[in-house]
Amino acid sequence: MSFGLARENRENTMKKMLLAGVLALTTLLPITAFAQVAGYNVIAIHGFGMEDYTVNPSYEEIVDAGKKHWDSPDQFWSDHYEAHMSWGSQHRIENEEGGLGQIMKDVYKQAEEISASHLCDAGCVIVSNSTGDLVTRYFLDTQNDVMKNPLNIVATLDFVGAGGGTELADLAVSAVNNQEEEISSWLLTFIAGSVTGGTPTPENIGVLYDLQPTVARTLGTNFNNAVPRLRFSSDNGNGDIQGIYMLGNNDGVVPAHSSCGSVRNEAIDSCSDVLSYDGEMDDTRGPYALMNNHFPIIMAYGLEHLEVNKKVAPEQDMTYVNSFAWFNDKIKTHVDEGFWWWSSDYLYITGSADKSVPQVLFESVQ
Repeated sequence: MSFGLARENRENTMKKMLLAGVLALTTLLPITAFAQVAGYNVIAIHGFGMEDYTVNPSYEEIVDAGKKHWDSPDQFWSDHYEAHMSWGSQHRIENEEGGLGQIMKDVYKQAEEISASHLCDAGCVIVSNSTGDLVTRYFLDTQNDVMKNPLNIVATLDFVGAGGGTELADLAVSAVNNQEEEISSWLLTFIAGSVTGGTPTPENIGVLYDLQPTVARTLGTNFNNAVPRLRFSSDNGNGDIQGIYMLGNNDGVVPAHSSCGSVRNEAIDSCSDVLSYDGEMDDTRGPYALMNNHFPIIMAYGLEHLEVNKKVAPEQDMTYVNSFAWFNDKIKTHVDEGFWWWSSDYLYITGSADKSVPQVLFESVQ
């Protein structure tokens, strides 16, 4: 198959997937004013926690730390969530026998409480961050088999999601497994130690095993749900040293193939074939295809991984991948047209340089 034909087939596949997502969303998101997000209550699921490796918190401490995380003044969602499901990074998503790991046991304990409260009877939206994306996927894929009364989740908002894993986890696991062998392994152990917040061992590395791309992409992939998963991705544009260990563009921690929702752990430059992170309208290396029900929405340039879900504005306007027709037409865009034949056009979300990524999303659905 020629490159041109392969690209055309890929673009047609992506268009069909995007259309399916828009159709699904138009049936899920009401036209009326939104109470929290689209009139639905919000459940927040946090990301990786370095402190868990040194503190080894109990279940009660995990839940308390999760609440403190989301209630932090720098978190955009502190005023916009009704419940959270927290988990400890020192644990695993799935156990060695393929059953629920301690992470999911803790998550399901909280999910049962939410179910009993009837918070999601009329529907809930999950806001996930970083590794919380992988936890969310596993939850969505298994809750019908685990819970008597599963939560009615109508959509997820996944900020710099690590559902496809990160090559930095490969680095950390490699360091742990080879730390006694040679100088290069010692260096890797030092880097991994900075990731885990302490000296990593096979016993405490926990969810970093699950974050290896080859492992992450086997967890929760039966897709026993039809929940639209809206993706928000960033390229920090800094060229940090850890970036050399990741495929393609990244936010300093999570590669684009993961946060965009690509079916492959591949070196891509953007969530789109025709639009760069900085808004340039040109051919780019986008995903070969997207995972089931995954839809990239906003791309930001210049934001670090830990900044994307906080009250941090980028240095320039953001751009978008999908149509915002279902965002009540509140997103305004503009095109900066090039002047000379060698210049490029840029597509931006008007005024977004003064807002955070979640703020742009939240205001667009109000």
